[in-house]
Amino acid sequence: MDAIEGRRLAAPHLVEIEGNHVWLKGGRCRACGKLSFPFAGICCFCQEEQMTPARLAREGKLYAFSVVHAAAKGWRVPYVLGYVDLADGIRVLGHIEADPKTLCPDMPVALDLGVIRSEADGSPVYSYVFAPTGGSR
Repeated sequence: MDAIEGRRLAAPHLVEIEGNHVWLKGGRCRACGKLSFPFAGICCFCQEEQMTPARLAREGKLYAFSVVHAAAKGWRVPYVLGYVDLADGIRVLGHIEADPKTLCPDMPVALDLGVIRSEADGSPVYSYVFAPTGGSR
C-alpha cells in the first residue's frame, strides 16, 4: 500500500492527486479512441496495444447502487457501492459517500478521496469515492 501526500491509499495505481483534486487514471486507445478504467496495456474494445494514460472526468451520474452490510475486518459497514456514468462516457464502480436513503439513479456525483477502511493500528485507508454534488437530477 502506497501513500500520496501523507495518505495511505488502497490502490494508488488507480488515482492521481493534484492539489485538492483526485483523478481516476484511465487509458485511451490511440487506435479506436475509447476510454477504459483502470488503465490497461491492451484496449478492451479493439484489442490494440496502443493505450495512452488518460485522466477521466471527475463528474458523473449515479447509475445504480447497493448497500453492503458484511465486509472484511477493518471495513466500515454498512457502505454503499455504486456504478457511476462519468461525463466522458465511461462507467466505473466505486464507493458512494452518502446516506443510501438520499440516493437515486441519475443523481449527479463527483469524485473525491474518502476513508474506506482502517488498518489494524486504526490508521485510515483512503480510496476514490463519489459523493452527491447537490446539482439537479
